Amino acid sequence: PGLVSFILILFLWGGLSVKDEKSNAKAIAAATTPLLRPGDLILTTHPEQTPVLRYYFGPGFRYATTLGPVADPRVMDWRDALKRLKAATPAADIALLAQLPPGQRFAVVAPVFRDYHAWDAPWTKLVYTTSNRWLAAISADRRFRQVTVVRSDEIATKKNYWKPLQAFIFVRSSSIRAAAQGNTSR
Repeated sequence: PGLVSFILILFLWGGLSVKDEKSNAKAIAAATTPLLRPGDLILTTHPEQTPVLRYYFGPGFRYATTLGPVADPRVMDWRDALKRLKAATPAADIALLAQLPPGQRFAVVAPVFRDYHAWDAPWTKLVYTTSNRWLAAISADRRFRQVTVVRSDEIATKKNYWKPLQAFIFVRSSSIRAAAQGNTSR
């Protein structure tokens, strides 16, 4: 108890505090929600972020991950998650996005990768690689056009989130020609 109390006092005197937010999900949701309409799709490339995204975005949206559509976005189904994520390909989510009506927007919420050592564990490394693959596949598909990217400025807000997020806002193309020329490499 004496050593623990001493360390706690050092933290308090040193001005160090425990971070109360792991990510900037609240700020990303606040900045992204006005760009979307109720019923739009929010796809996250970091599947376990779904419940926190549902909390901040609210119930008015549909949710999907790199594992596919999410029936209940308030919970993460961890059963065989690593195996399922290894087997996942962007094609299923691209097909889901291609079913959106022309002109409909959707958000792809992905981690900001700045400290690659934080992504070395089997699950996080797979999240890193699938995030990059999914964003590249969606961006390359001519049926989708990126409208904007929503990021928070951690320096301006004087925050240092451990795992920050960013949101890429896309719109489903209304051009028949663009849809016909869509990425067919599935």
